Amino acid sequence: MIASLTWLLAATALGGNDSGGAPPTYARDVAPILQRRCQGCHRPGQVGPFALLTFDDVHGRAKMIASVLEQGAMPPWNADARFDGMFVNQRSLAESEKKTLLAWIAAGTPRGNPSEEPAPLVWPTGWSISEPDAVLAPDFDLLARQPLPEAGYAVPREGVVEYQYFTVKTDFPEDRWVKAFEIKPGSPDVVHHVLAALQSSNGFLDDKSFLATYVPGDTPSIYPEGYAKRLPKGATVLFQVHYTPNGKERHDRPALAMVFADEPPLFVVQSSAIVNQRFEIPPGAANHEVIAEHVFSGEVGLLSLMPHMHTRGKDMRIVAHYPDGKEQELLFAHYDFNWQEAYILPDPLLLPAGTKLECIGHFDNSAANPNNPDPKAAVRWGDQTFQEMMVGYIDTVVPLE
Repeated sequence: MIASLTWLLAATALGGNDSGGAPPTYARDVAPILQRRCQGCHRPGQVGPFALLTFDDVHGRAKMIASVLEQGAMPPWNADARFDGMFVNQRSLAESEKKTLLAWIAAGTPRGNPSEEPAPLVWPTGWSISEPDAVLAPDFDLLARQPLPEAGYAVPREGVVEYQYFTVKTDFPEDRWVKAFEIKPGSPDVVHHVLAALQSSNGFLDDKSFLATYVPGDTPSIYPEGYAKRLPKGATVLFQVHYTPNGKERHDRPALAMVFADEPPLFVVQSSAIVNQRFEIPPGAANHEVIAEHVFSGEVGLLSLMPHMHTRGKDMRIVAHYPDGKEQELLFAHYDFNWQEAYILPDPLLLPAGTKLECIGHFDNSAANPNNPDPKAAVRWGDQTFQEMMVGYIDTVVPLE
């Protein structure tokens, strides 16, 4: 979606330790795997809660690493196993890599010869999308109807904060085509999500003009050559921000970085939401089903799918029902509120006019769900995490006319 589209190459199954029966070492065997599979998230400033850049980083967490590998919790990837290889941004370890890591830990984490360690990777500093052509920061508080203070929005120390809306008016002399987006909050420890979109005629979000998003686990939106989103001349960009107070005084002003295409694209990327707001999850229900659906009036190419629910979300299945009566399961994903991501197809999937996209979600409102705020409550649609949502975000493309 809005889903942050990061167009990555599918993970390549690489071989494991070939050292003639000797235990794997960090220098020779483990460090290269960490560079390929882990350091993209596990480095300063990224979503991973700690770095895995050095021997000391890894050695001190060896038991925990073994545990999450055996559980299949890392690398994080929530699509069901039957979709292995279907999405270009799949996070995975080859079985040989997993065996190497576990064998190294079982052998007592030998470092080996430091001279054999690969050179540290040079990661981008600042923005992940390369040097942006423009960075937009909101300057007006839409709800307070006044300029946003220079320090940013004052997040209260505690309590429930309603969604906040901030705007900034662009001054580009012509329409711009954007091939990469990235959002950064000012105080990420109190920001659950940021959604950037064009401001609609009624002053709030235009749900057909999403630009980018920041959510736990997702990545910046980077489109392949020939794909871009339109930023109209003189557009006002609206930021929707969900704050989660943590007992500390914080000020926040998010920022949206953009990289422009040098020329108009072949295909225009559009982000939209398939939503059901009319549901009620009964108290204690362990597998309550809610369906949202959309019928396309014209032909589109489907680029990505991104389920969105709250803490009672359990899983989501997305099925395409074609006009000729055939159907195709596009995704079944187990849901993790703390790790939300888009599932990106290698090439656009053609959906003819009349295709119905059905999103089938299941919710666990029982006491067995450790993330359930209140299993005795009947739950309906709402913005806050103790309420629920049922949304299938999608990115589609149409040819530029």
